[in-house]
Amino acid sequence: MRTIFCRLINSCWFFFRGGAALLALAAGIGVWYYVTRFDDEIRRQVQARLAANYPQLEVTVRAAQRVAGEGIVVRGVSLVERGADGPQAELVYVDELFLACPTDVRELVSGDLPIRSITVRRPTLRATRRPDGTWSVAKLLPLPHCGRQRPQTTIENASVEVFDPQRTPAVSYTLRNVNLALHPVTEPNNAPLPSDALGANTSKSPSPSPPLVALPPPGGMTPTDSLANTRQTGEIEFEGSLAGDLMHRTEFHGRLNPQTGKVSLGGRAEQLEIGPELCSLLPASAGSAAGYLSALRGQLDLTLRLDVDPSQPVPYRFDVQGQLNHGRIDDPRLPYPVTDIVARIQVSNNGFRVDDVMARAGLTMLSLNCQGQGLSSTSPITLTADARKFMLERQLVDLLPPT
Repeated sequence: MRTIFCRLINSCWFFFRGGAALLALAAGIGVWYYVTRFDDEIRRQVQARLAANYPQLEVTVRAAQRVAGEGIVVRGVSLVERGADGPQAELVYVDELFLACPTDVRELVSGDLPIRSITVRRPTLRATRRPDGTWSVAKLLPLPHCGRQRPQTTIENASVEVFDPQRTPAVSYTLRNVNLALHPVTEPNNAPLPSDALGANTSKSPSPSPPLVALPPPGGMTPTDSLANTRQTGEIEFEGSLAGDLMHRTEFHGRLNPQTGKVSLGGRAEQLEIGPELCSLLPASAGSAAGYLSALRGQLDLTLRLDVDPSQPVPYRFDVQGQLNHGRIDDPRLPYPVTDIVARIQVSNNGFRVDDVMARAGLTMLSLNCQGQGLSSTSPITLTADARKFMLERQLVDLLPPT
């Protein structure tokens, strides 16, 4: 009797463990199915929003995932220009996009999801010049609306590919390791509005965004606003860095007001390679200036300051200063190449200066300073030069003007 009872107990325990295992397996499958379906619904909604913003483009999103307590990860975002051929038809490909936002289901289904920040990782932007002179990336504007407040945006390790098949020969250029941070400028709610904001047209408010996930919203819920005690002035501060085919590294920073068009920009470029390759990238309007520079090779370190204010009589104010090193000029009209060129350069609205120029041409040692009062073709230019061990070759005589 006791043996039968033990067997019964063991059988019940076996079925209990088996049932518990099956129940746990079923629960795991159910959770996996729910999460997968929920993530796929997020992916479809993100794709639908982008497609609504870019009806002229083909939009695909490979995957999306809700990360509890952090935000939403979107992977494999592709925007392709319809009717265009070749690899340049894809205007943008984003490997990963992270949206820092509430992840509670009740907030995801609200009509205005507050996005605190956006991180764009490893995007590739392709800009192609079309036969009508426009650029393909113009179809990406305006950018998608991200709620009532502009979120902080960070772009990491981006690439920009520029291709101009309308030039002969065709020109291409690539910017790599592009990193950019955009910070909306905020101030306390009790601060007075700046004049730029008062002049902006605020009569039309953006329409509320549709729910991210098509589920019925709970009653009485309103989206939370993490910036309730501040307001955005409309200005954007930015800073970033990049490298390219002909430059070692460039850093920049500044402030932009999209309403007024005001821009303040500062930056520096290291080891910019001067030569025919750079001249080929200059626009056709550069004309003779590109021709003069095509004979010069060297490395240039630059600092830049640019202020743009469309409301001023002179909307652009700029100041560029540079140091040229390892310069060389090869011109068939000269008896010897000009080598070991070093110089300090400054260009602004008021004119230009080229100071402390030192160079060598054969046995001749050259030094000169040059100043231009203005940037027009008729602006007066002052030049002082000193040459040691100078030999007047026949080729130099032929270069002199007839009178």
